[in-house]
Amino acid sequence: MTKTKPYVLVLRGVLQDPEGRFLLMQRSARSKGWPGKWEFPGGKIDPGEEISLALTREWKEETGLEIVVDHFVDAFEWERENDRILYMVFRVKNTSSAAVVRSDEHDAFGWFDREAMRALDISPALNRVVEMLCA
Repeated sequence: MTKTKPYVLVLRGVLQDPEGRFLLMQRSARSKGWPGKWEFPGGKIDPGEEISLALTREWKEETGLEIVVDHFVDAFEWERENDRILYMVFRVKNTSSAAVVRSDEHDAFGWFDREAMRALDISPALNRVVEMLCA
């Protein structure tokens, strides 16, 4: 009997500013997974947590911004050695007037237009999202 790998549900939010740039965060150089890679803010959902509440919680923790979920964009799997990640990606809207404040999970953040975003060293699983946004 083949043992299946467990799933981890990870949420990502895509925020675009009025100039058309996207907010991305650079993972800490000390990160266990994909150190130094760029990603869209978000994270794991806690057991029993609503999707929109989990995404707003993760955004507040990682960026300091208050957001609301606008609409669903995509869902896809990414397989790792010991598990599988089910990514759910949403467009989000910023509802706060605060500036971005990065968490200790990240070394940097930036606002990138499509061309600049394509040039970033993106987390491998999230290249799909970048390509979709740049299509």
